[in-house]
Amino acid sequence: MNLNNYFSYYKFIVSLFILAYLGIFILEIFYYLPSPTADDLWFLKVTFNICRDNAFVVTNYNVFEHNAEPIKYVTHGWFGPYVMAKLNIHCSIRGLFLINFLIKIFTTIFLFFHLKTIKLNNTLSIIILFITLLIQLKIQFRLETFVILIYTMLFYFFFNKKYFISGIIFSFVFFSQPTLFVIIGLLGLIIYFNIIKKNLLYLLAGFLIGLLLLLNLYPYTFFEYLSGLWEHRGAIFNNETTLLLGGLTESYLYNLYKYYIIEPFIPLWGILIILLIFLLVKLEPVSIITLPILFLFGPNIPSSNYVLISLIPFFML
Repeated sequence: MNLNNYFSYYKFIVSLFILAYLGIFILEIFYYLPSPTADDLWFLKVTFNICRDNAFVVTNYNVFEHNAEPIKYVTHGWFGPYVMAKLNIHCSIRGLFLINFLIKIFTTIFLFFHLKTIKLNNTLSIIILFITLLIQLKIQFRLETFVILIYTMLFYFFFNKKYFISGIIFSFVFFSQPTLFVIIGLLGLIIYFNIIKKNLLYLLAGFLIGLLLLLNLYPYTFFEYLSGLWEHRGAIFNNETTLLLGGLTESYLYNLYKYYIIEPFIPLWGILIILLIFLLVKLEPVSIITLPILFLFGPNIPSSNYVLISLIPFFML
């Protein structure tokens, strides 16, 4: 490809991304699409309660129940809803869609500069940028959309040798989505062990400071948070579509097919994640020890596919 063709190709791709973001902006900010559903509504409850009353509480899953008793929000990560609440000055629906749109924009920016830092070729960079955007659109208001931005920032600062800042950012993952914190932390330790070992003091200092800063914002204790996460483990072991207890039933196989193969927004994505995990294990054989965790929080309950979907950009990076 000569220089003129290269710049023409580059301009074409940039134009496509600009058009894509313009379309997303119009749909989200002016038409409030796609409409929040299922778990999105659960997390938006927390966001609005924090925004209006600085109350880290939810009510039960039935969004139409009135005068429901408030429940302490200690069973999931809270930092993403907190950030959205504090940035949403007027506590409006449009404000939430705008902030969620900006999360995608900043993810693309940090991802772009990280890919430039590691000098990845343009074709692969475009694929990663496009798939990451697609995944954030799919997950929408779930916690993982925000976590993708956080771990993209983590990659950028880590590869630029800003280890103290990297430690702080890693603490954000802990209070944003604990399951991803465990998986990202374990894989990061395996793959970048030598770098982490040499810079452990900076990373640990940043992590502890970040932990203390966020605990100062959280109205409950650290142990209440851990206890809430532990009590919520029943969602993993008691779900009727769980393989561990239900066995290889017809309903389980159907759900696996439904959530991993014919998922309408990202069809056949289950094949992509298997390929990425295979390549990861091939490059870093020790990472095979993470497979039971990936299974537990992924295929074990097919409807929890959002965990592995949100890890696709991480595996690609």
